[in-house]
Amino acid sequence: MMVTHMPLADMARSEAAKVIIEREQMYNTLGMPSVLVGDMNATQDDAASATFRTHWEDAYQATDPAFVDGPVGTFNGHKTSTDLSVSTARIDYIYTRGQLSLKTYKVDNSIYEGIYPSDHCPVTIQVDFDYDAPEAPEIEGSGTASDPWKISSPADWNAVAESINSGAADAVYLSTACYELSADIDFEGQSAVPVSFETGSLVYFGGVFDGKGHTIRNVKTTASGESFGLFGGNEGTIKDLAVENLALSTAFKTAGGVVGTNRGVIDGVTFRGEIVGSGKAAVLGGIAGQNQGVIINCGNRGGKIEAVELDKGAKGENLGGIAGQISKGSDGKGNYIVNCYSWIERVASNNNIGGIVGIVSDDSFVVNCYSTLADVSQNDSFASSVGYNKKGNVQNVYGNEACPSGKKNPDWIVGNDSKQDGSVWAESLGLLLSLDEMKSGAVTVPSSGQECASFTEALNAGAEIYASTPAETLPAKPETAVRKWVDSDSYPVLE
Repeated sequence: MMVTHMPLADMARSEAAKVIIEREQMYNTLGMPSVLVGDMNATQDDAASATFRTHWEDAYQATDPAFVDGPVGTFNGHKTSTDLSVSTARIDYIYTRGQLSLKTYKVDNSIYEGIYPSDHCPVTIQVDFDYDAPEAPEIEGSGTASDPWKISSPADWNAVAESINSGAADAVYLSTACYELSADIDFEGQSAVPVSFETGSLVYFGGVFDGKGHTIRNVKTTASGESFGLFGGNEGTIKDLAVENLALSTAFKTAGGVVGTNRGVIDGVTFRGEIVGSGKAAVLGGIAGQNQGVIINCGNRGGKIEAVELDKGAKGENLGGIAGQISKGSDGKGNYIVNCYSWIERVASNNNIGGIVGIVSDDSFVVNCYSTLADVSQNDSFASSVGYNKKGNVQNVYGNEACPSGKKNPDWIVGNDSKQDGSVWAESLGLLLSLDEMKSGAVTVPSSGQECASFTEALNAGAEIYASTPAETLPAKPETAVRKWVDSDSYPVLE
């Protein structure tokens, strides 16, 4: 049951209708019958009314006319002379959806001692519903490394997420277990429950999630917590997963297309979608919002990330195609983004925005990555690859020379490069390329000067340089291996 009082302004009312539908999907993951009531401040032909009808039925229209009682209009303004026979006087609604049957609909325009008791006429329905919650799906497996839980449907995903999020002592599916996708999952028209997230607390996923090369599609959700993504937080391993057509909106600080805050390993994951931050949103990324772990062999395959309508004083900083920010972890050592690419089309914010990462800090590393970002709306510290490098390490990173350059470092892959003593590499090493050069033509590896016949060859050479660099040189170097780059119909991709 949902109750609302809609705004008077046309655009606010139209956008509010979308948010209310998103909230119904968020909280009604079981698909129970639902009812929305309220003063909508909208006629039947209003854009908000049309939006509501894409998700619910208008009870007035859906009830058998033989069982509709009273005038069509609902707003009388305390005036007994108001003409309630016209549809324009109807601004109060009851919407229903799901397994229910409308019996009667009534607008009560009774007058008591010459006056209306309210400026709105009460609207009532009689409805029958016989709802049985769906049985919990039977998911194959046992959650071990040799016999992981096998997720194959939206119902499976939501059952696992609800179990992890509950933190119950008798929970079947645990945050430390092993999972794999055994089929693509499409959430079109359905709600998706984020893993490891509940309002007010964040439970980090600490197991292994193997996508097995499958895809999760058409997730549309609104964040309601400080760290949000398909996985709110990760301390385990998420690998070989594709996320396509995800639409995420958030008014909270940290959000990622796949993981909100990463403290584990994300390997071989791709993302395509739209992330829009408002309110307090400050750290947004395609793969992860905040990276305090390892992101390796990953790709952002297009879409946009932007922060709009921020709260007063919020800067909307740190937006990136792979991660919004990468920084040291609890061990005091820097972390890694390695062997990644970003085809993101647009990043819009205030400061610290880049095609790969918004800000690199605390002796962290961005190695052997490239970005084709060409559309940036910005204020300061922006570039095609790294928005702001603050005591970080950037090597063999490539950017698109068509991208507008940051104010501090014009015509460079890093918008603001203020390295300090203590970093592993004395300077950032990268190269600006045209999009044509990324598709064909010779490319030089910046760190070694090696001439390569193609961009793909240069990326593989850079991967080998990273792989052969000893751990003594790279503090906390991850054990995860780099993957091989191969040609595609456009730019290089990973096997």
